Amino acid sequence: MTLEQIGILTGILSAICTGIFFITKNFKESRRKLRNRICGQWGNEGDIIKSKFETHFVELEIDLDIDDGEITGTVRSRNVNSETISPLCSINGKLKFKSAVIKLTHVRHGEQLLYGTAIIKLKKKTLHWKLNQGVADFFPSYTRLHRQGSA
Repeated sequence: MTLEQIGILTGILSAICTGIFFITKNFKESRRKLRNRICGQWGNEGDIIKSKFETHFVELEIDLDIDDGEITGTVRSRNVNSETISPLCSINGKLKFKSAVIKLTHVRHGEQLLYGTAIIKLKKKTLHWKLNQGVADFFPSYTRLHRQGSA
């Protein structure tokens, strides 16, 4: 291998490494912005009055670890027809791209009760909720949540 070939190879490798550095930097920045957008309080209170298809009022508060995408928070839901109110449930999950599967749990008398799982997905400015499995009296099978308060 000549000195000229080594110089060309070094130039190509440094260009590839520089490109990879900027791509991963941009990916991490966009992921951080997305995770910041998901954090906060979400609800469907404004939608439910206008829609005859909504079955539950939902209040969801999400706290998200910016570094690893671990989701924690709380959810409270109230059935419009039967006035059944869910207990204040904890949510736990892991964000993957723009969606997450979250577990809905509640601790009673020192025992953790699993109320179900739901899939949340961010689409534009709304958070779409789909109940994967769980108690239909407590949680809606599908709803769209909007950011609540000032954020």
